[in-house]
Amino acid sequence: MRVFKKMLLSLSIFSLSFPIIVSGCSIKKEIGYKNYEEISKIFSSLKLGSEIVTNAKTVKVIFNNFGFFGGSDISADIYDWFKDDGYKNQIELFEIYQKWKGPYDLQGEYANVKYTYGKRGFFDFSHSNYTIKNAVEIFDGVTKENDIWTTIYNIDTDDVLNVNENDFKTYLKLFIDKSLLLRNNTGMVIIKNHYYTNDNEFNKKNSLVNNYIKEVIVENYKNDQSKLNRINFVDHTSITQNNPFVLNQDQKFVDFCFIENNKLNAYGNLEMVYDLIKTIYPESVAPPIQNISIDLLENNKPDHKITGDNKYVIQYLQQSNKMNNFQKYLSNLNKANWYFLGDSITAGSMNTKGYKTYVDYLKSLIKTDFKRPNDLIVNGAVYGGTIKMNIILKMFSLINIR
Repeated sequence: MRVFKKMLLSLSIFSLSFPIIVSGCSIKKEIGYKNYEEISKIFSSLKLGSEIVTNAKTVKVIFNNFGFFGGSDISADIYDWFKDDGYKNQIELFEIYQKWKGPYDLQGEYANVKYTYGKRGFFDFSHSNYTIKNAVEIFDGVTKENDIWTTIYNIDTDDVLNVNENDFKTYLKLFIDKSLLLRNNTGMVIIKNHYYTNDNEFNKKNSLVNNYIKEVIVENYKNDQSKLNRINFVDHTSITQNNPFVLNQDQKFVDFCFIENNKLNAYGNLEMVYDLIKTIYPESVAPPIQNISIDLLENNKPDHKITGDNKYVIQYLQQSNKMNNFQKYLSNLNKANWYFLGDSITAGSMNTKGYKTYVDYLKSLIKTDFKRPNDLIVNGAVYGGTIKMNIILKMFSLINIR
């Protein structure tokens, strides 16, 4: 029996630095520089994301709304009780991290007030089969409506498989430019590339995409440090290729973090969030997930007899008059925004040990079984929240609630 080393995800323990390198094949192309090797060298010398760190250390962070864009790799549109063994996805894990503690010990008047953590909004704009082009197409509407300050684009499998160089670079630049214009030209943007897989052909295509990302940033922003300070890049490819799995140093990422077809399991999603946090908050004092370990995940998986079969839930939904009436009401709405308020039962915290809350499941049900992929579901609950605190949070919130 494999013996797992129980290692906590503690940012105070790990002091990692992730060099930006080009993985996979070597690409030779004249683009005003000698080749992509030269692009990579210049890229690695850039100082990225300093303003993202600075803002996270002040009370400004309480007004930070994060907007996640991406495709099938992170989308809740594809619903499956069995998916990820009921474990939270990357967006949900990042939300817990921010709301429970946040990356830094805040300084200022409201630093120790719980509702300051609750004001951090997390908005999931991902859709199954979306690529960078689709993200640009919906960008203006969703970011304005929800007052987004920081955007995060997750390079999706479809981005890699269907990449066209000119289109990809055009839409990536548009996405970055639009992001930097948010909040009166103070917006911040984080680009997460694709993780390394066991598919060599896919990895070669992914290497091309990584080159395109670096080329866009180098050619358009390398001489504008004020913009580079608000751009960051999470190199999942290099981290997952060259480093062991963070929760088990005896295992390689590619041997431990997939379910099938190179799709991430619960451990893979944890790795993605850890990489994100360590890259954008390199001096962070808080662990990404409270006391999560291999043993804890193995010993607390939901009963697959319940989570692996949703026919009873679907049958209930189909037979419930109240639910049928509710669905009829929803059918008259082109789009609805759902905003959940409450305490830790709703927010999810250490109590769920990293597994999905009822809000997470409802989000997927709404988007799939209710066939409402454009609905926005936001969890505004706070640990220890009271009705008074939730009223305050609602007053602070700028999101357009239906």
